[in-house]
Amino acid sequence: MENIRVIELPKMKMVSSAELEIGDDIFTKFDKWLSRYDEVRVPKLFSYDFMYYNSASGKFTWLYAVYDDIKECPYDIVDFEGGIYAVATSIDEDEESGNDTYVMINDWVSKSEKFDLDSSRHTLFHVISSDKIYEKMKFRQLDVFVPIK
Repeated sequence: MENIRVIELPKMKMVSSAELEIGDDIFTKFDKWLSRYDEVRVPKLFSYDFMYYNSASGKFTWLYAVYDDIKECPYDIVDFEGGIYAVATSIDEDEESGNDTYVMINDWVSKSEKFDLDSSRHTLFHVISSDKIYEKMKFRQLDVFVPIK
């Protein structure tokens, strides 16, 4: 099975940044909001955020999973449909690593007799390295979630 994990994400509420470009004003403001909200989240096993790329607009959307009722939120709260994903890890901010990982997952799915690609949903990205791990490794790990059915 190579280095592919098959996981299921549940249906849930997510806060959506709206479309953004990495480093723009929307990105910066959403990052500050998410960081403040995430600091007080208990228990915190990992960060609850995901990002996807919209090839039609050429922009990203940043999502943050919420399980409680948010009283004040400057962003849209959306229904995330969840689903099954084939997942593998690449190096964050390394386009070659990300592309190689995406191709590897797609190749695995195409050879699979159990799964097919699900083009009705976006491929998601999720940074899995903490700051402490980043300090040691000098790069962050990025999980690539390719939707399958």
